[in-house]
Amino acid sequence: MIDTIQQLIVGLWHQDFALLSSPHTATYLYFIIGIIIMLESGFLPAAPLPCDSLLVVSGILAIQGILNLPILIIDITIFAVIGSWLAYLQGKWLYKIPLIHRWVDSVPEKRNQQVESLLNKYGLASFFISRFIPVARNLIPLIMGLKANSKRKFFIANLLSALIWSTILIGGGFMIQYLPGYEKYKHQLTTILLLIPLIGLTFGIISAVYIAIKNRKK
Repeated sequence: MIDTIQQLIVGLWHQDFALLSSPHTATYLYFIIGIIIMLESGFLPAAPLPCDSLLVVSGILAIQGILNLPILIIDITIFAVIGSWLAYLQGKWLYKIPLIHRWVDSVPEKRNQQVESLLNKYGLASFFISRFIPVARNLIPLIMGLKANSKRKFFIANLLSALIWSTILIGGGFMIQYLPGYEKYKHQLTTILLLIPLIGLTFGIISAVYIAIKNRKK
């Protein structure tokens, strides 16, 4: 099982559709993609994971017939809801734990100000906006856990925002097939989608190292 999961992760990265379309791989793919989404949505250290692009690529896999589009949207929505709920619980109950506290403190001040501005300006509606902003996607539910009292309102916003986010990005990947020249350049298009989050990952690592060095000097 572990070997199969490793092979499929490599297959996702290299767009090896022959490997990904092997019998009985769809269940593993739903699980792998869902877990990545859950980690990125629920834990600040996982924020640089390429989830937005992964959803678009998932839509391309639906084009290939490897994944079922409605099942994929439901799968991603469920795991995104679980991830945001975990972030909410970290704010609600676990913020006093030093590890969680350090995660929040490691977020750049500019990003904190952006999140606070979203919360102050849009309230619960900021949850919908944050779905499309890396770091804010897991930081806003965490802060809501610190400040919000209504679990019911949070759950409704969590579910609806996850559904809208997954539908738009997966649908975007699915609609790529209608672009002129898709069949000729589909490999290059998918590669670009996968490389975009690498830039964010590199920037995130550099920022984290810079912040760590700066804090040590202080």
